[in-house]
Amino acid sequence: MIKRTGKVRIEPVEILEDRDLLAETAGEKAGKLDVLARLADGAKVDIEVQLHNQYNMERRSLDYWARHYTKGIEAGQDYSLLSAVICINILDFGYMPLEDFHTSFHIYEDRRKEHMLTDALELHFLDMVKFRKLSEKDIQHDPLHRWLVYFDKHSSINLIEEVLCMDPAIRKMQEKIEWIQGNPDLFRAYLRYEKAASDEVTRINGCGKRGCRRD
Repeated sequence: MIKRTGKVRIEPVEILEDRDLLAETAGEKAGKLDVLARLADGAKVDIEVQLHNQYNMERRSLDYWARHYTKGIEAGQDYSLLSAVICINILDFGYMPLEDFHTSFHIYEDRRKEHMLTDALELHFLDMVKFRKLSEKDIQHDPLHRWLVYFDKHSSINLIEEVLCMDPAIRKMQEKIEWIQGNPDLFRAYLRYEKAASDEVTRINGCGKRGCRRD
């Protein structure tokens, strides 16, 4: 979706439940949708769709980034294990006082912009209002345009179907959203199972390192 130098494909999409996905009708793109994906190099990609201006969007995005970033390691683990986190904010309102519909931010040295401190933080803001004003949208060749057409509540059903047929990643996410909408209780149970399994693996690994009993 977002072109990054030296980065590779996005792995299977993982849907987050903890911020109102099930409470809203994701298929109609009402309210707010959250998606968490992972790149093949381990970087996390947090996609946030905001239809209404809640203000302080830059601080909200930093908060989302911090929450995902600090979940990257357990207590006592090496900081080198922390994965980069990319936050993508798709906004259905004017936000950045710039002409481009897509703006991105990193951490650079104040006087030497060519020196990036780290790629662990990356924030993107996509203005749907400006995107809609584009005279031509290149869904054939530009994956970003395809994703924004998919998220745009004003896109026609025929255009959405065209994008779904064209892009396997978008189609896979749509299938997961439809499955969640049809099985909300089962999905919650699945999330609880996944968390319990991760906690057990962490406990076993921790005991192994400390030489404690596993029963």
